[in-house]
Amino acid sequence: MPKISLIIPIYNGEKYLRNCIDHILAQTFTDFEVIFVNDRTPDSSMEIIKEYAAKDKRFRIINNIINIGQGASRNKGIKAAKGEYIMFSDQDDWFEPTAFEEAYNQITKNKNDYVIFNFSNYYQETGETELIDKRIKPFEHVLDNPDIKPWEIEGKSIVSTFAWCQIYNTKFIKKNKIKFSKQRNGEDTPFCIKARVLANSISILNKSLYNYRVYEEQTTTRLRQKYKEMFKVREEAYKAFLKSPHRKEFTEPMLIYYIRSVLYWYKRNAKDDPEIKRGYYIEMHKIYKKLREKYDIERIKDYIQYETFMDYSENSWNMKYNIIFEIPDRIKIYINKNNNTVYLVHNIFKIYKDKNNHWVYELFNILKIYKNSKGKTILKFFYLREGKK
Repeated sequence: MPKISLIIPIYNGEKYLRNCIDHILAQTFTDFEVIFVNDRTPDSSMEIIKEYAAKDKRFRIINNIINIGQGASRNKGIKAAKGEYIMFSDQDDWFEPTAFEEAYNQITKNKNDYVIFNFSNYYQETGETELIDKRIKPFEHVLDNPDIKPWEIEGKSIVSTFAWCQIYNTKFIKKNKIKFSKQRNGEDTPFCIKARVLANSISILNKSLYNYRVYEEQTTTRLRQKYKEMFKVREEAYKAFLKSPHRKEFTEPMLIYYIRSVLYWYKRNAKDDPEIKRGYYIEMHKIYKKLREKYDIERIKDYIQYETFMDYSENSWNMKYNIIFEIPDRIKIYINKNNNTVYLVHNIFKIYKDKNNHWVYELFNILKIYKNSKGKTILKFFYLREGKK
């Protein structure tokens, strides 16, 4: 039986996969297995893995029948894991050479449920590296404590929602049925929150052992498109918190995390797209209203943007903007019988009153294509962002 099982979901990873594997093979600790979960990748990733696996019996492959996403693939890896401890990696990231050894030594010495360590961001566009230590800042006053009781931490927020900057006791994960979300984005969140609220003992390894490759533009675009999944994974995390035997002690940290994270992603991803902004706001209002009705939010007012929370929890989208007229997205494309005129009306036309009681109208993306009397094609594009009277 290996000491560590490392689980890596595979999908379109050929570009940086060799770098990931070479850093695994360079580990100073060698008693491990690597479980590659093939999520029906269409590229040459599996050929690369099979090449390595032919030379190293520590490499195992699980083939998904259909593409199921990172979270569900990791769950399959957990089920198949033979190691006493579990670690995770993304296919384009890499560990420092002593990562396995240092993480293993600490968790076995302290007999923890899991150990948190630092990581560094590697910015693909610039090649720059940045130490990310905010995940362990709430533990600064107990860094040397080998037996931290998570519910006793004085910090006012739950953090650490990346599975790959921790090493877990396999029995702890399987006994408590701690699983990743099946959502395609933010799948780490319920897993890490559930581990946090159910653990009886954790410790901190204050060293950067993992390198996370950052593609800022791609990540932001993907999260904007998948914002509904962001709400779903946080709801899963919230439900996990409700089942914790230390729910009372975790209530305020969990509320702060929930409120802060939702507002953060709203401000980051919903500002440029009116359709996403509206949908995001509606979901955020539902959550904030629910939390406000159930908990005394004033107790944590110094740790959140309290006035913003109260505003968003009180006012629905229509109440906030007093919308009196709205046409849904993508009305139609029309071609007349002479086949010479096309109208494309896209996105939203709205009239509403703002906070200052001014009438506001918004008109988005109207495109008219037609041929004039001489047969020349004419394109007219109208874009009116906002007007006031």
